[in-house]
Amino acid sequence: MVKKEQDKLKAQDDVESEAWLSAKWAGLMGTFVDYLGLGTIFPLIPYFVAEQKAHVVWLGAIISCQYVGVTIGSQFFGRLCDKWGPKKVMVLVLIMDVILFFFTGMAPNVWTMVILRFAAGFFTPMPVGTAWIGICVPDDQKAKAFHANTLALLSGFIMGTALGALAADLFYACAASSIAALIILLLIVFGSAPTPPKKADGGETLKPEGVWNVLKRKEWQAAAFISYNTGQEGAACGPVLGYLYAGVFGYTERQTGWVFCGIVAVLLIVNVCLMDRVNKIGHALKRVVFLGCMETPAYIGLVILFTGGRYLHKGADIVCFFCIVGLFCFNTMLHPTSFDLGSQYADKYGKNCQGTILGIQNSFYSVGNAIGPLVSTSLLAVDTYPVFLFMFSGLFIAVLLNALVWMKERKNIAAVAPKDANSDSDSKSDKEKDDRTEIRRASAGSAGGMMGAPAIIADSALPSVVRSK
Repeated sequence: MVKKEQDKLKAQDDVESEAWLSAKWAGLMGTFVDYLGLGTIFPLIPYFVAEQKAHVVWLGAIISCQYVGVTIGSQFFGRLCDKWGPKKVMVLVLIMDVILFFFTGMAPNVWTMVILRFAAGFFTPMPVGTAWIGICVPDDQKAKAFHANTLALLSGFIMGTALGALAADLFYACAASSIAALIILLLIVFGSAPTPPKKADGGETLKPEGVWNVLKRKEWQAAAFISYNTGQEGAACGPVLGYLYAGVFGYTERQTGWVFCGIVAVLLIVNVCLMDRVNKIGHALKRVVFLGCMETPAYIGLVILFTGGRYLHKGADIVCFFCIVGLFCFNTMLHPTSFDLGSQYADKYGKNCQGTILGIQNSFYSVGNAIGPLVSTSLLAVDTYPVFLFMFSGLFIAVLLNALVWMKERKNIAAVAPKDANSDSDSKSDKEKDDRTEIRRASAGSAGGMMGAPAIIADSALPSVVRSK
């Protein structure tokens, strides 16, 4: 009987281990191919808009519409992950990605491009990959897994920008992305373990519980705002960099692609080297405050550079490159930290709702991605430095909100500690008092047996001096 139970537990552990391994690579592959597709078109979109002789605002509109689609799709497919299991959902979105990547390269005008990028955003694999990690990876490994997800994001983007730079043509770049999505789809279909939704004892699928309880918590809202801001920073900066290097610094399509590729390559190397060190800083909220403070000098440098025409001086393109690298080194570490916090709150305040909560949080990230390009291209019509002031204001609010949550948690811990100490002291005192009472009871019982005294004598009844008859 015992051996049978042990075999059953071992089989369950093997299934969970296999699911975890699938999450570690299959979930990451979804994020990888998502950003590979984005990377291929990111440096080429400014040239597409220019060829169409459209206003610069269309540059922001095309990217923003994609993330409006992501905002809606993240919530829908995150919930679906809790019901169907993430593998089935990942297969569905990748099939659509193969189709939509290909047709993006044949868009005849800006309106068609907007519609295609909205659809591509709706069927984005990234939130499904994030949910896969949240559902399958053990709690003590989630911080590393979410950082690995960011590395997959950066790897996909760097390969995408390299493809875009080599192709120097939107059609060929998108065709390459479509083929890459097809390869990842086949790997996941035939190479990953199934991840069915969790079942209750009766066999029915467990439903997400406590979703609203998680969403109304201020600490989750603060974590979601980090996700929003990391998306806003990246998306706001992208079209501005494309405009600066193509329009101001005079770079060609291929050179602009290599600039994006170089930025992401440095970010990837820095994240690989510093990931473990950042995780050792301590509590995730403490990491948020630290990383936010480290971003600030890069913003100061960018505002100074783009005020008063300094960016027209020789070497301004190099200074801009290193300021952007300094900025996003810490932005790309804040992003997984926010999802680590969101996953913790999903477990703490809800039940069976990892996919739903992380999907909603990913939609915040996507809202930032949607708003960022529109605001940045609108501000760009005025000047360049207001774009970076706008980006910094979001960072400041995100760090402030989470710093307040961190201070509140520290205050609660400090308030609970003395109570626990007093409780231990009271327990010890009560135990000693009980021991003394037991001794007196025993003494009283012995005396009662010999002299007819009552068997139990209260503390107050014990005389201080025993008189002899």
